Amino acid sequence: MYTMLFKEIALEIDEDDGNSVNNLIAFCRNKGAPESELRQFQHGYQQKSPIWCYSQEIFLYGMLNCALRSLDMETMAKMGFFIRKLHQQLRQLHEKQARSFMKQFIVYRGQGLPQDDFENLVDTKGGLLSFNNFLSTSKHQHVAMGFVERTLNKYENHVGILFTMTINPSKISISKTPFALIDEHSAAPQEEEILFSMHAVFRIDVIKQTEQNSRVWEVHLTLTDDHDPQLAALTDRMKKEIDGSRWHRMAKLMYKLGHFNQAEELYKELLKNASGDSDSALIYHQLGYLKGEQGEYKDAVGFYEKALKIYQKTLPE
Repeated sequence: MYTMLFKEIALEIDEDDGNSVNNLIAFCRNKGAPESELRQFQHGYQQKSPIWCYSQEIFLYGMLNCALRSLDMETMAKMGFFIRKLHQQLRQLHEKQARSFMKQFIVYRGQGLPQDDFENLVDTKGGLLSFNNFLSTSKHQHVAMGFVERTLNKYENHVGILFTMTINPSKISISKTPFALIDEHSAAPQEEEILFSMHAVFRIDVIKQTEQNSRVWEVHLTLTDDHDPQLAALTDRMKKEIDGSRWHRMAKLMYKLGHFNQAEELYKELLKNASGDSDSALIYHQLGYLKGEQGEYKDAVGFYEKALKIYQKTLPE
């Protein structure tokens, strides 16, 4: 749910690419990303494409998907511009490749799951499975099985999962979760990879153990637009709570997820570029609320007083 809201907000934000790239590079450098990989990313983003950067064997792929899985809002926000550009490129490619996706087809994904996660997956059979990250799949089963085998060799306690995914373009809304064959734009073009944008939702149809290996299970999924009614109701409520425009919504989402320091930093950045007195007053009010929730009441009062002064100055008596 939260990644869906983040995606919705990130796609709304239109920011300067140059500053965003430089800010991300500085952020990743502080996180320990190798200088050579930072240079590769900067060159690739300027000279190639988001897909090319994403498919390179550098820090970006792991850092982005780890942040999306763990809801690391600080990293997600820094990478928001890249998420938007990658989503847009997938949508544009899908439009160009539309003739190739007229009929139902199957793609494969191989991965390993800890035993507890696998049991949770089994318990949700018949329900929905959402992939919060960008989803890499292949048209070839043997490519996916290669990932499964490498995982099982590396982790003794993991269960190997071969996802068999049925895609029927006529029954889904491509605008929500575009996908495309990315080989011509990829840094690793030999896999016939079909990449889905983040938050692809599938229905779990069949889960069965393979005859060849008791540690490997086949999970049959169908891409769907279906939504769980309870989840939809909760999401609608969250959207109402996280109202406002663009970066204001991002700050509220950070607060909702408990990332108070990041929310405060973002509000202070918004304050520097406030569009007027009413915008400044709103931000001060939000900062006051944020500090109150943290139990820092003296700071909360200070921010509320600043908001009140602006309201007294600008509102009619």
